Amino acid sequence: MLNLAILLSFFVFIVAEPTKLYDNLVYTKVSDVDGFIVEESYKRIRKVKDEFKVNPEIFNPAYTVKNEEYLDPSINANIIDELTRKSNGYATYGHNKFAYIPVAQFNKKYMSPVNMRTILPSHKSEIFDSTLLSSNNFENETYFNWMEHNVVAEVKDQGACGSCWAFSATGCMEGQYAIKHKKLVSFSEQELVDCDDTDNGCNGGLPTNAFEKIKVLGGIEAETQYPYHPYKTMCMFTKKKIIAVVKSDYVIEKNENVLKKVLRQVGPISIGINADSLQFYTGGIHNPTNCDPYMLDHGVLIVGYGTEIINSKNVDYWIIKNSWGTGWGEKGYFRMLRGTNKCGIIEMASMVVLE
Repeated sequence: MLNLAILLSFFVFIVAEPTKLYDNLVYTKVSDVDGFIVEESYKRIRKVKDEFKVNPEIFNPAYTVKNEEYLDPSINANIIDELTRKSNGYATYGHNKFAYIPVAQFNKKYMSPVNMRTILPSHKSEIFDSTLLSSNNFENETYFNWMEHNVVAEVKDQGACGSCWAFSATGCMEGQYAIKHKKLVSFSEQELVDCDDTDNGCNGGLPTNAFEKIKVLGGIEAETQYPYHPYKTMCMFTKKKIIAVVKSDYVIEKNENVLKKVLRQVGPISIGINADSLQFYTGGIHNPTNCDPYMLDHGVLIVGYGTEIINSKNVDYWIIKNSWGTGWGEKGYFRMLRGTNKCGIIEMASMVVLE
């Protein structure tokens, strides 16, 4: 009996005082972000947790006491450190509002759970004929941003729902509508999440499928008429409330010079990318060392391009609108290296023409 009592007391000690017992141990946590495996030190985790206790809003601006059990700001600490080290001064990664979420869980909740390249298209989109565009010498232009021309709606937040494809599609349509009517209107993503039965609501989809579905439905409503929430419900589309009608959609040739030309002369473009490690992005030019261009898991919107001097070199980049709210990245936007098909930026580019 005495031995049993000693054993039980030792067990209670382990459960009650884990930090003291394991203070100097290092364990391996398998975290596949940007192609590397990291080892996290228990001391490092304790340090970040102490910082969190003092100022929790740094790690998660939406922090509340109710969700405290869900938060673990230390869980990705070494991943963030490694991303920063590998960025070579191009970008910064840190404790933003998503830093407390395990990578696998984040990918499941905020990105397409399947490779967008494997989603069956509902129709065959024509390739946009860029030769019809003006021959003006835009290729020498170093900066352009549709945000500065009242063509891009405010950054939205898809929430914990893999509906990025819908936000990418509406962003492209909003741009075309604003260019045509000189008026910026926010379109309804919820119409697509609820009514696009070709795609899968919070479980992924394609902007081109969304364009076709809007064409079949007869149009799209404004967000004010059909507001968004991060889950799929019954389709409540009302044709009497439509504000825009799709005429046709196109895919864009897999060439970044062509992409730049179409963006500059036609408007914002829907794309699918590999969004690995964007979870921790806080600013700069995203240029991950390992980013499979054929594993596309997130739909976003290209709105511009530019060039910045980094380490005494001119670095070209794309300006991209995301749908994770204004509290992420550069006020909801991010920049991506331009000219190398980084993260598959040219693999699934598409656009729409409105009636």
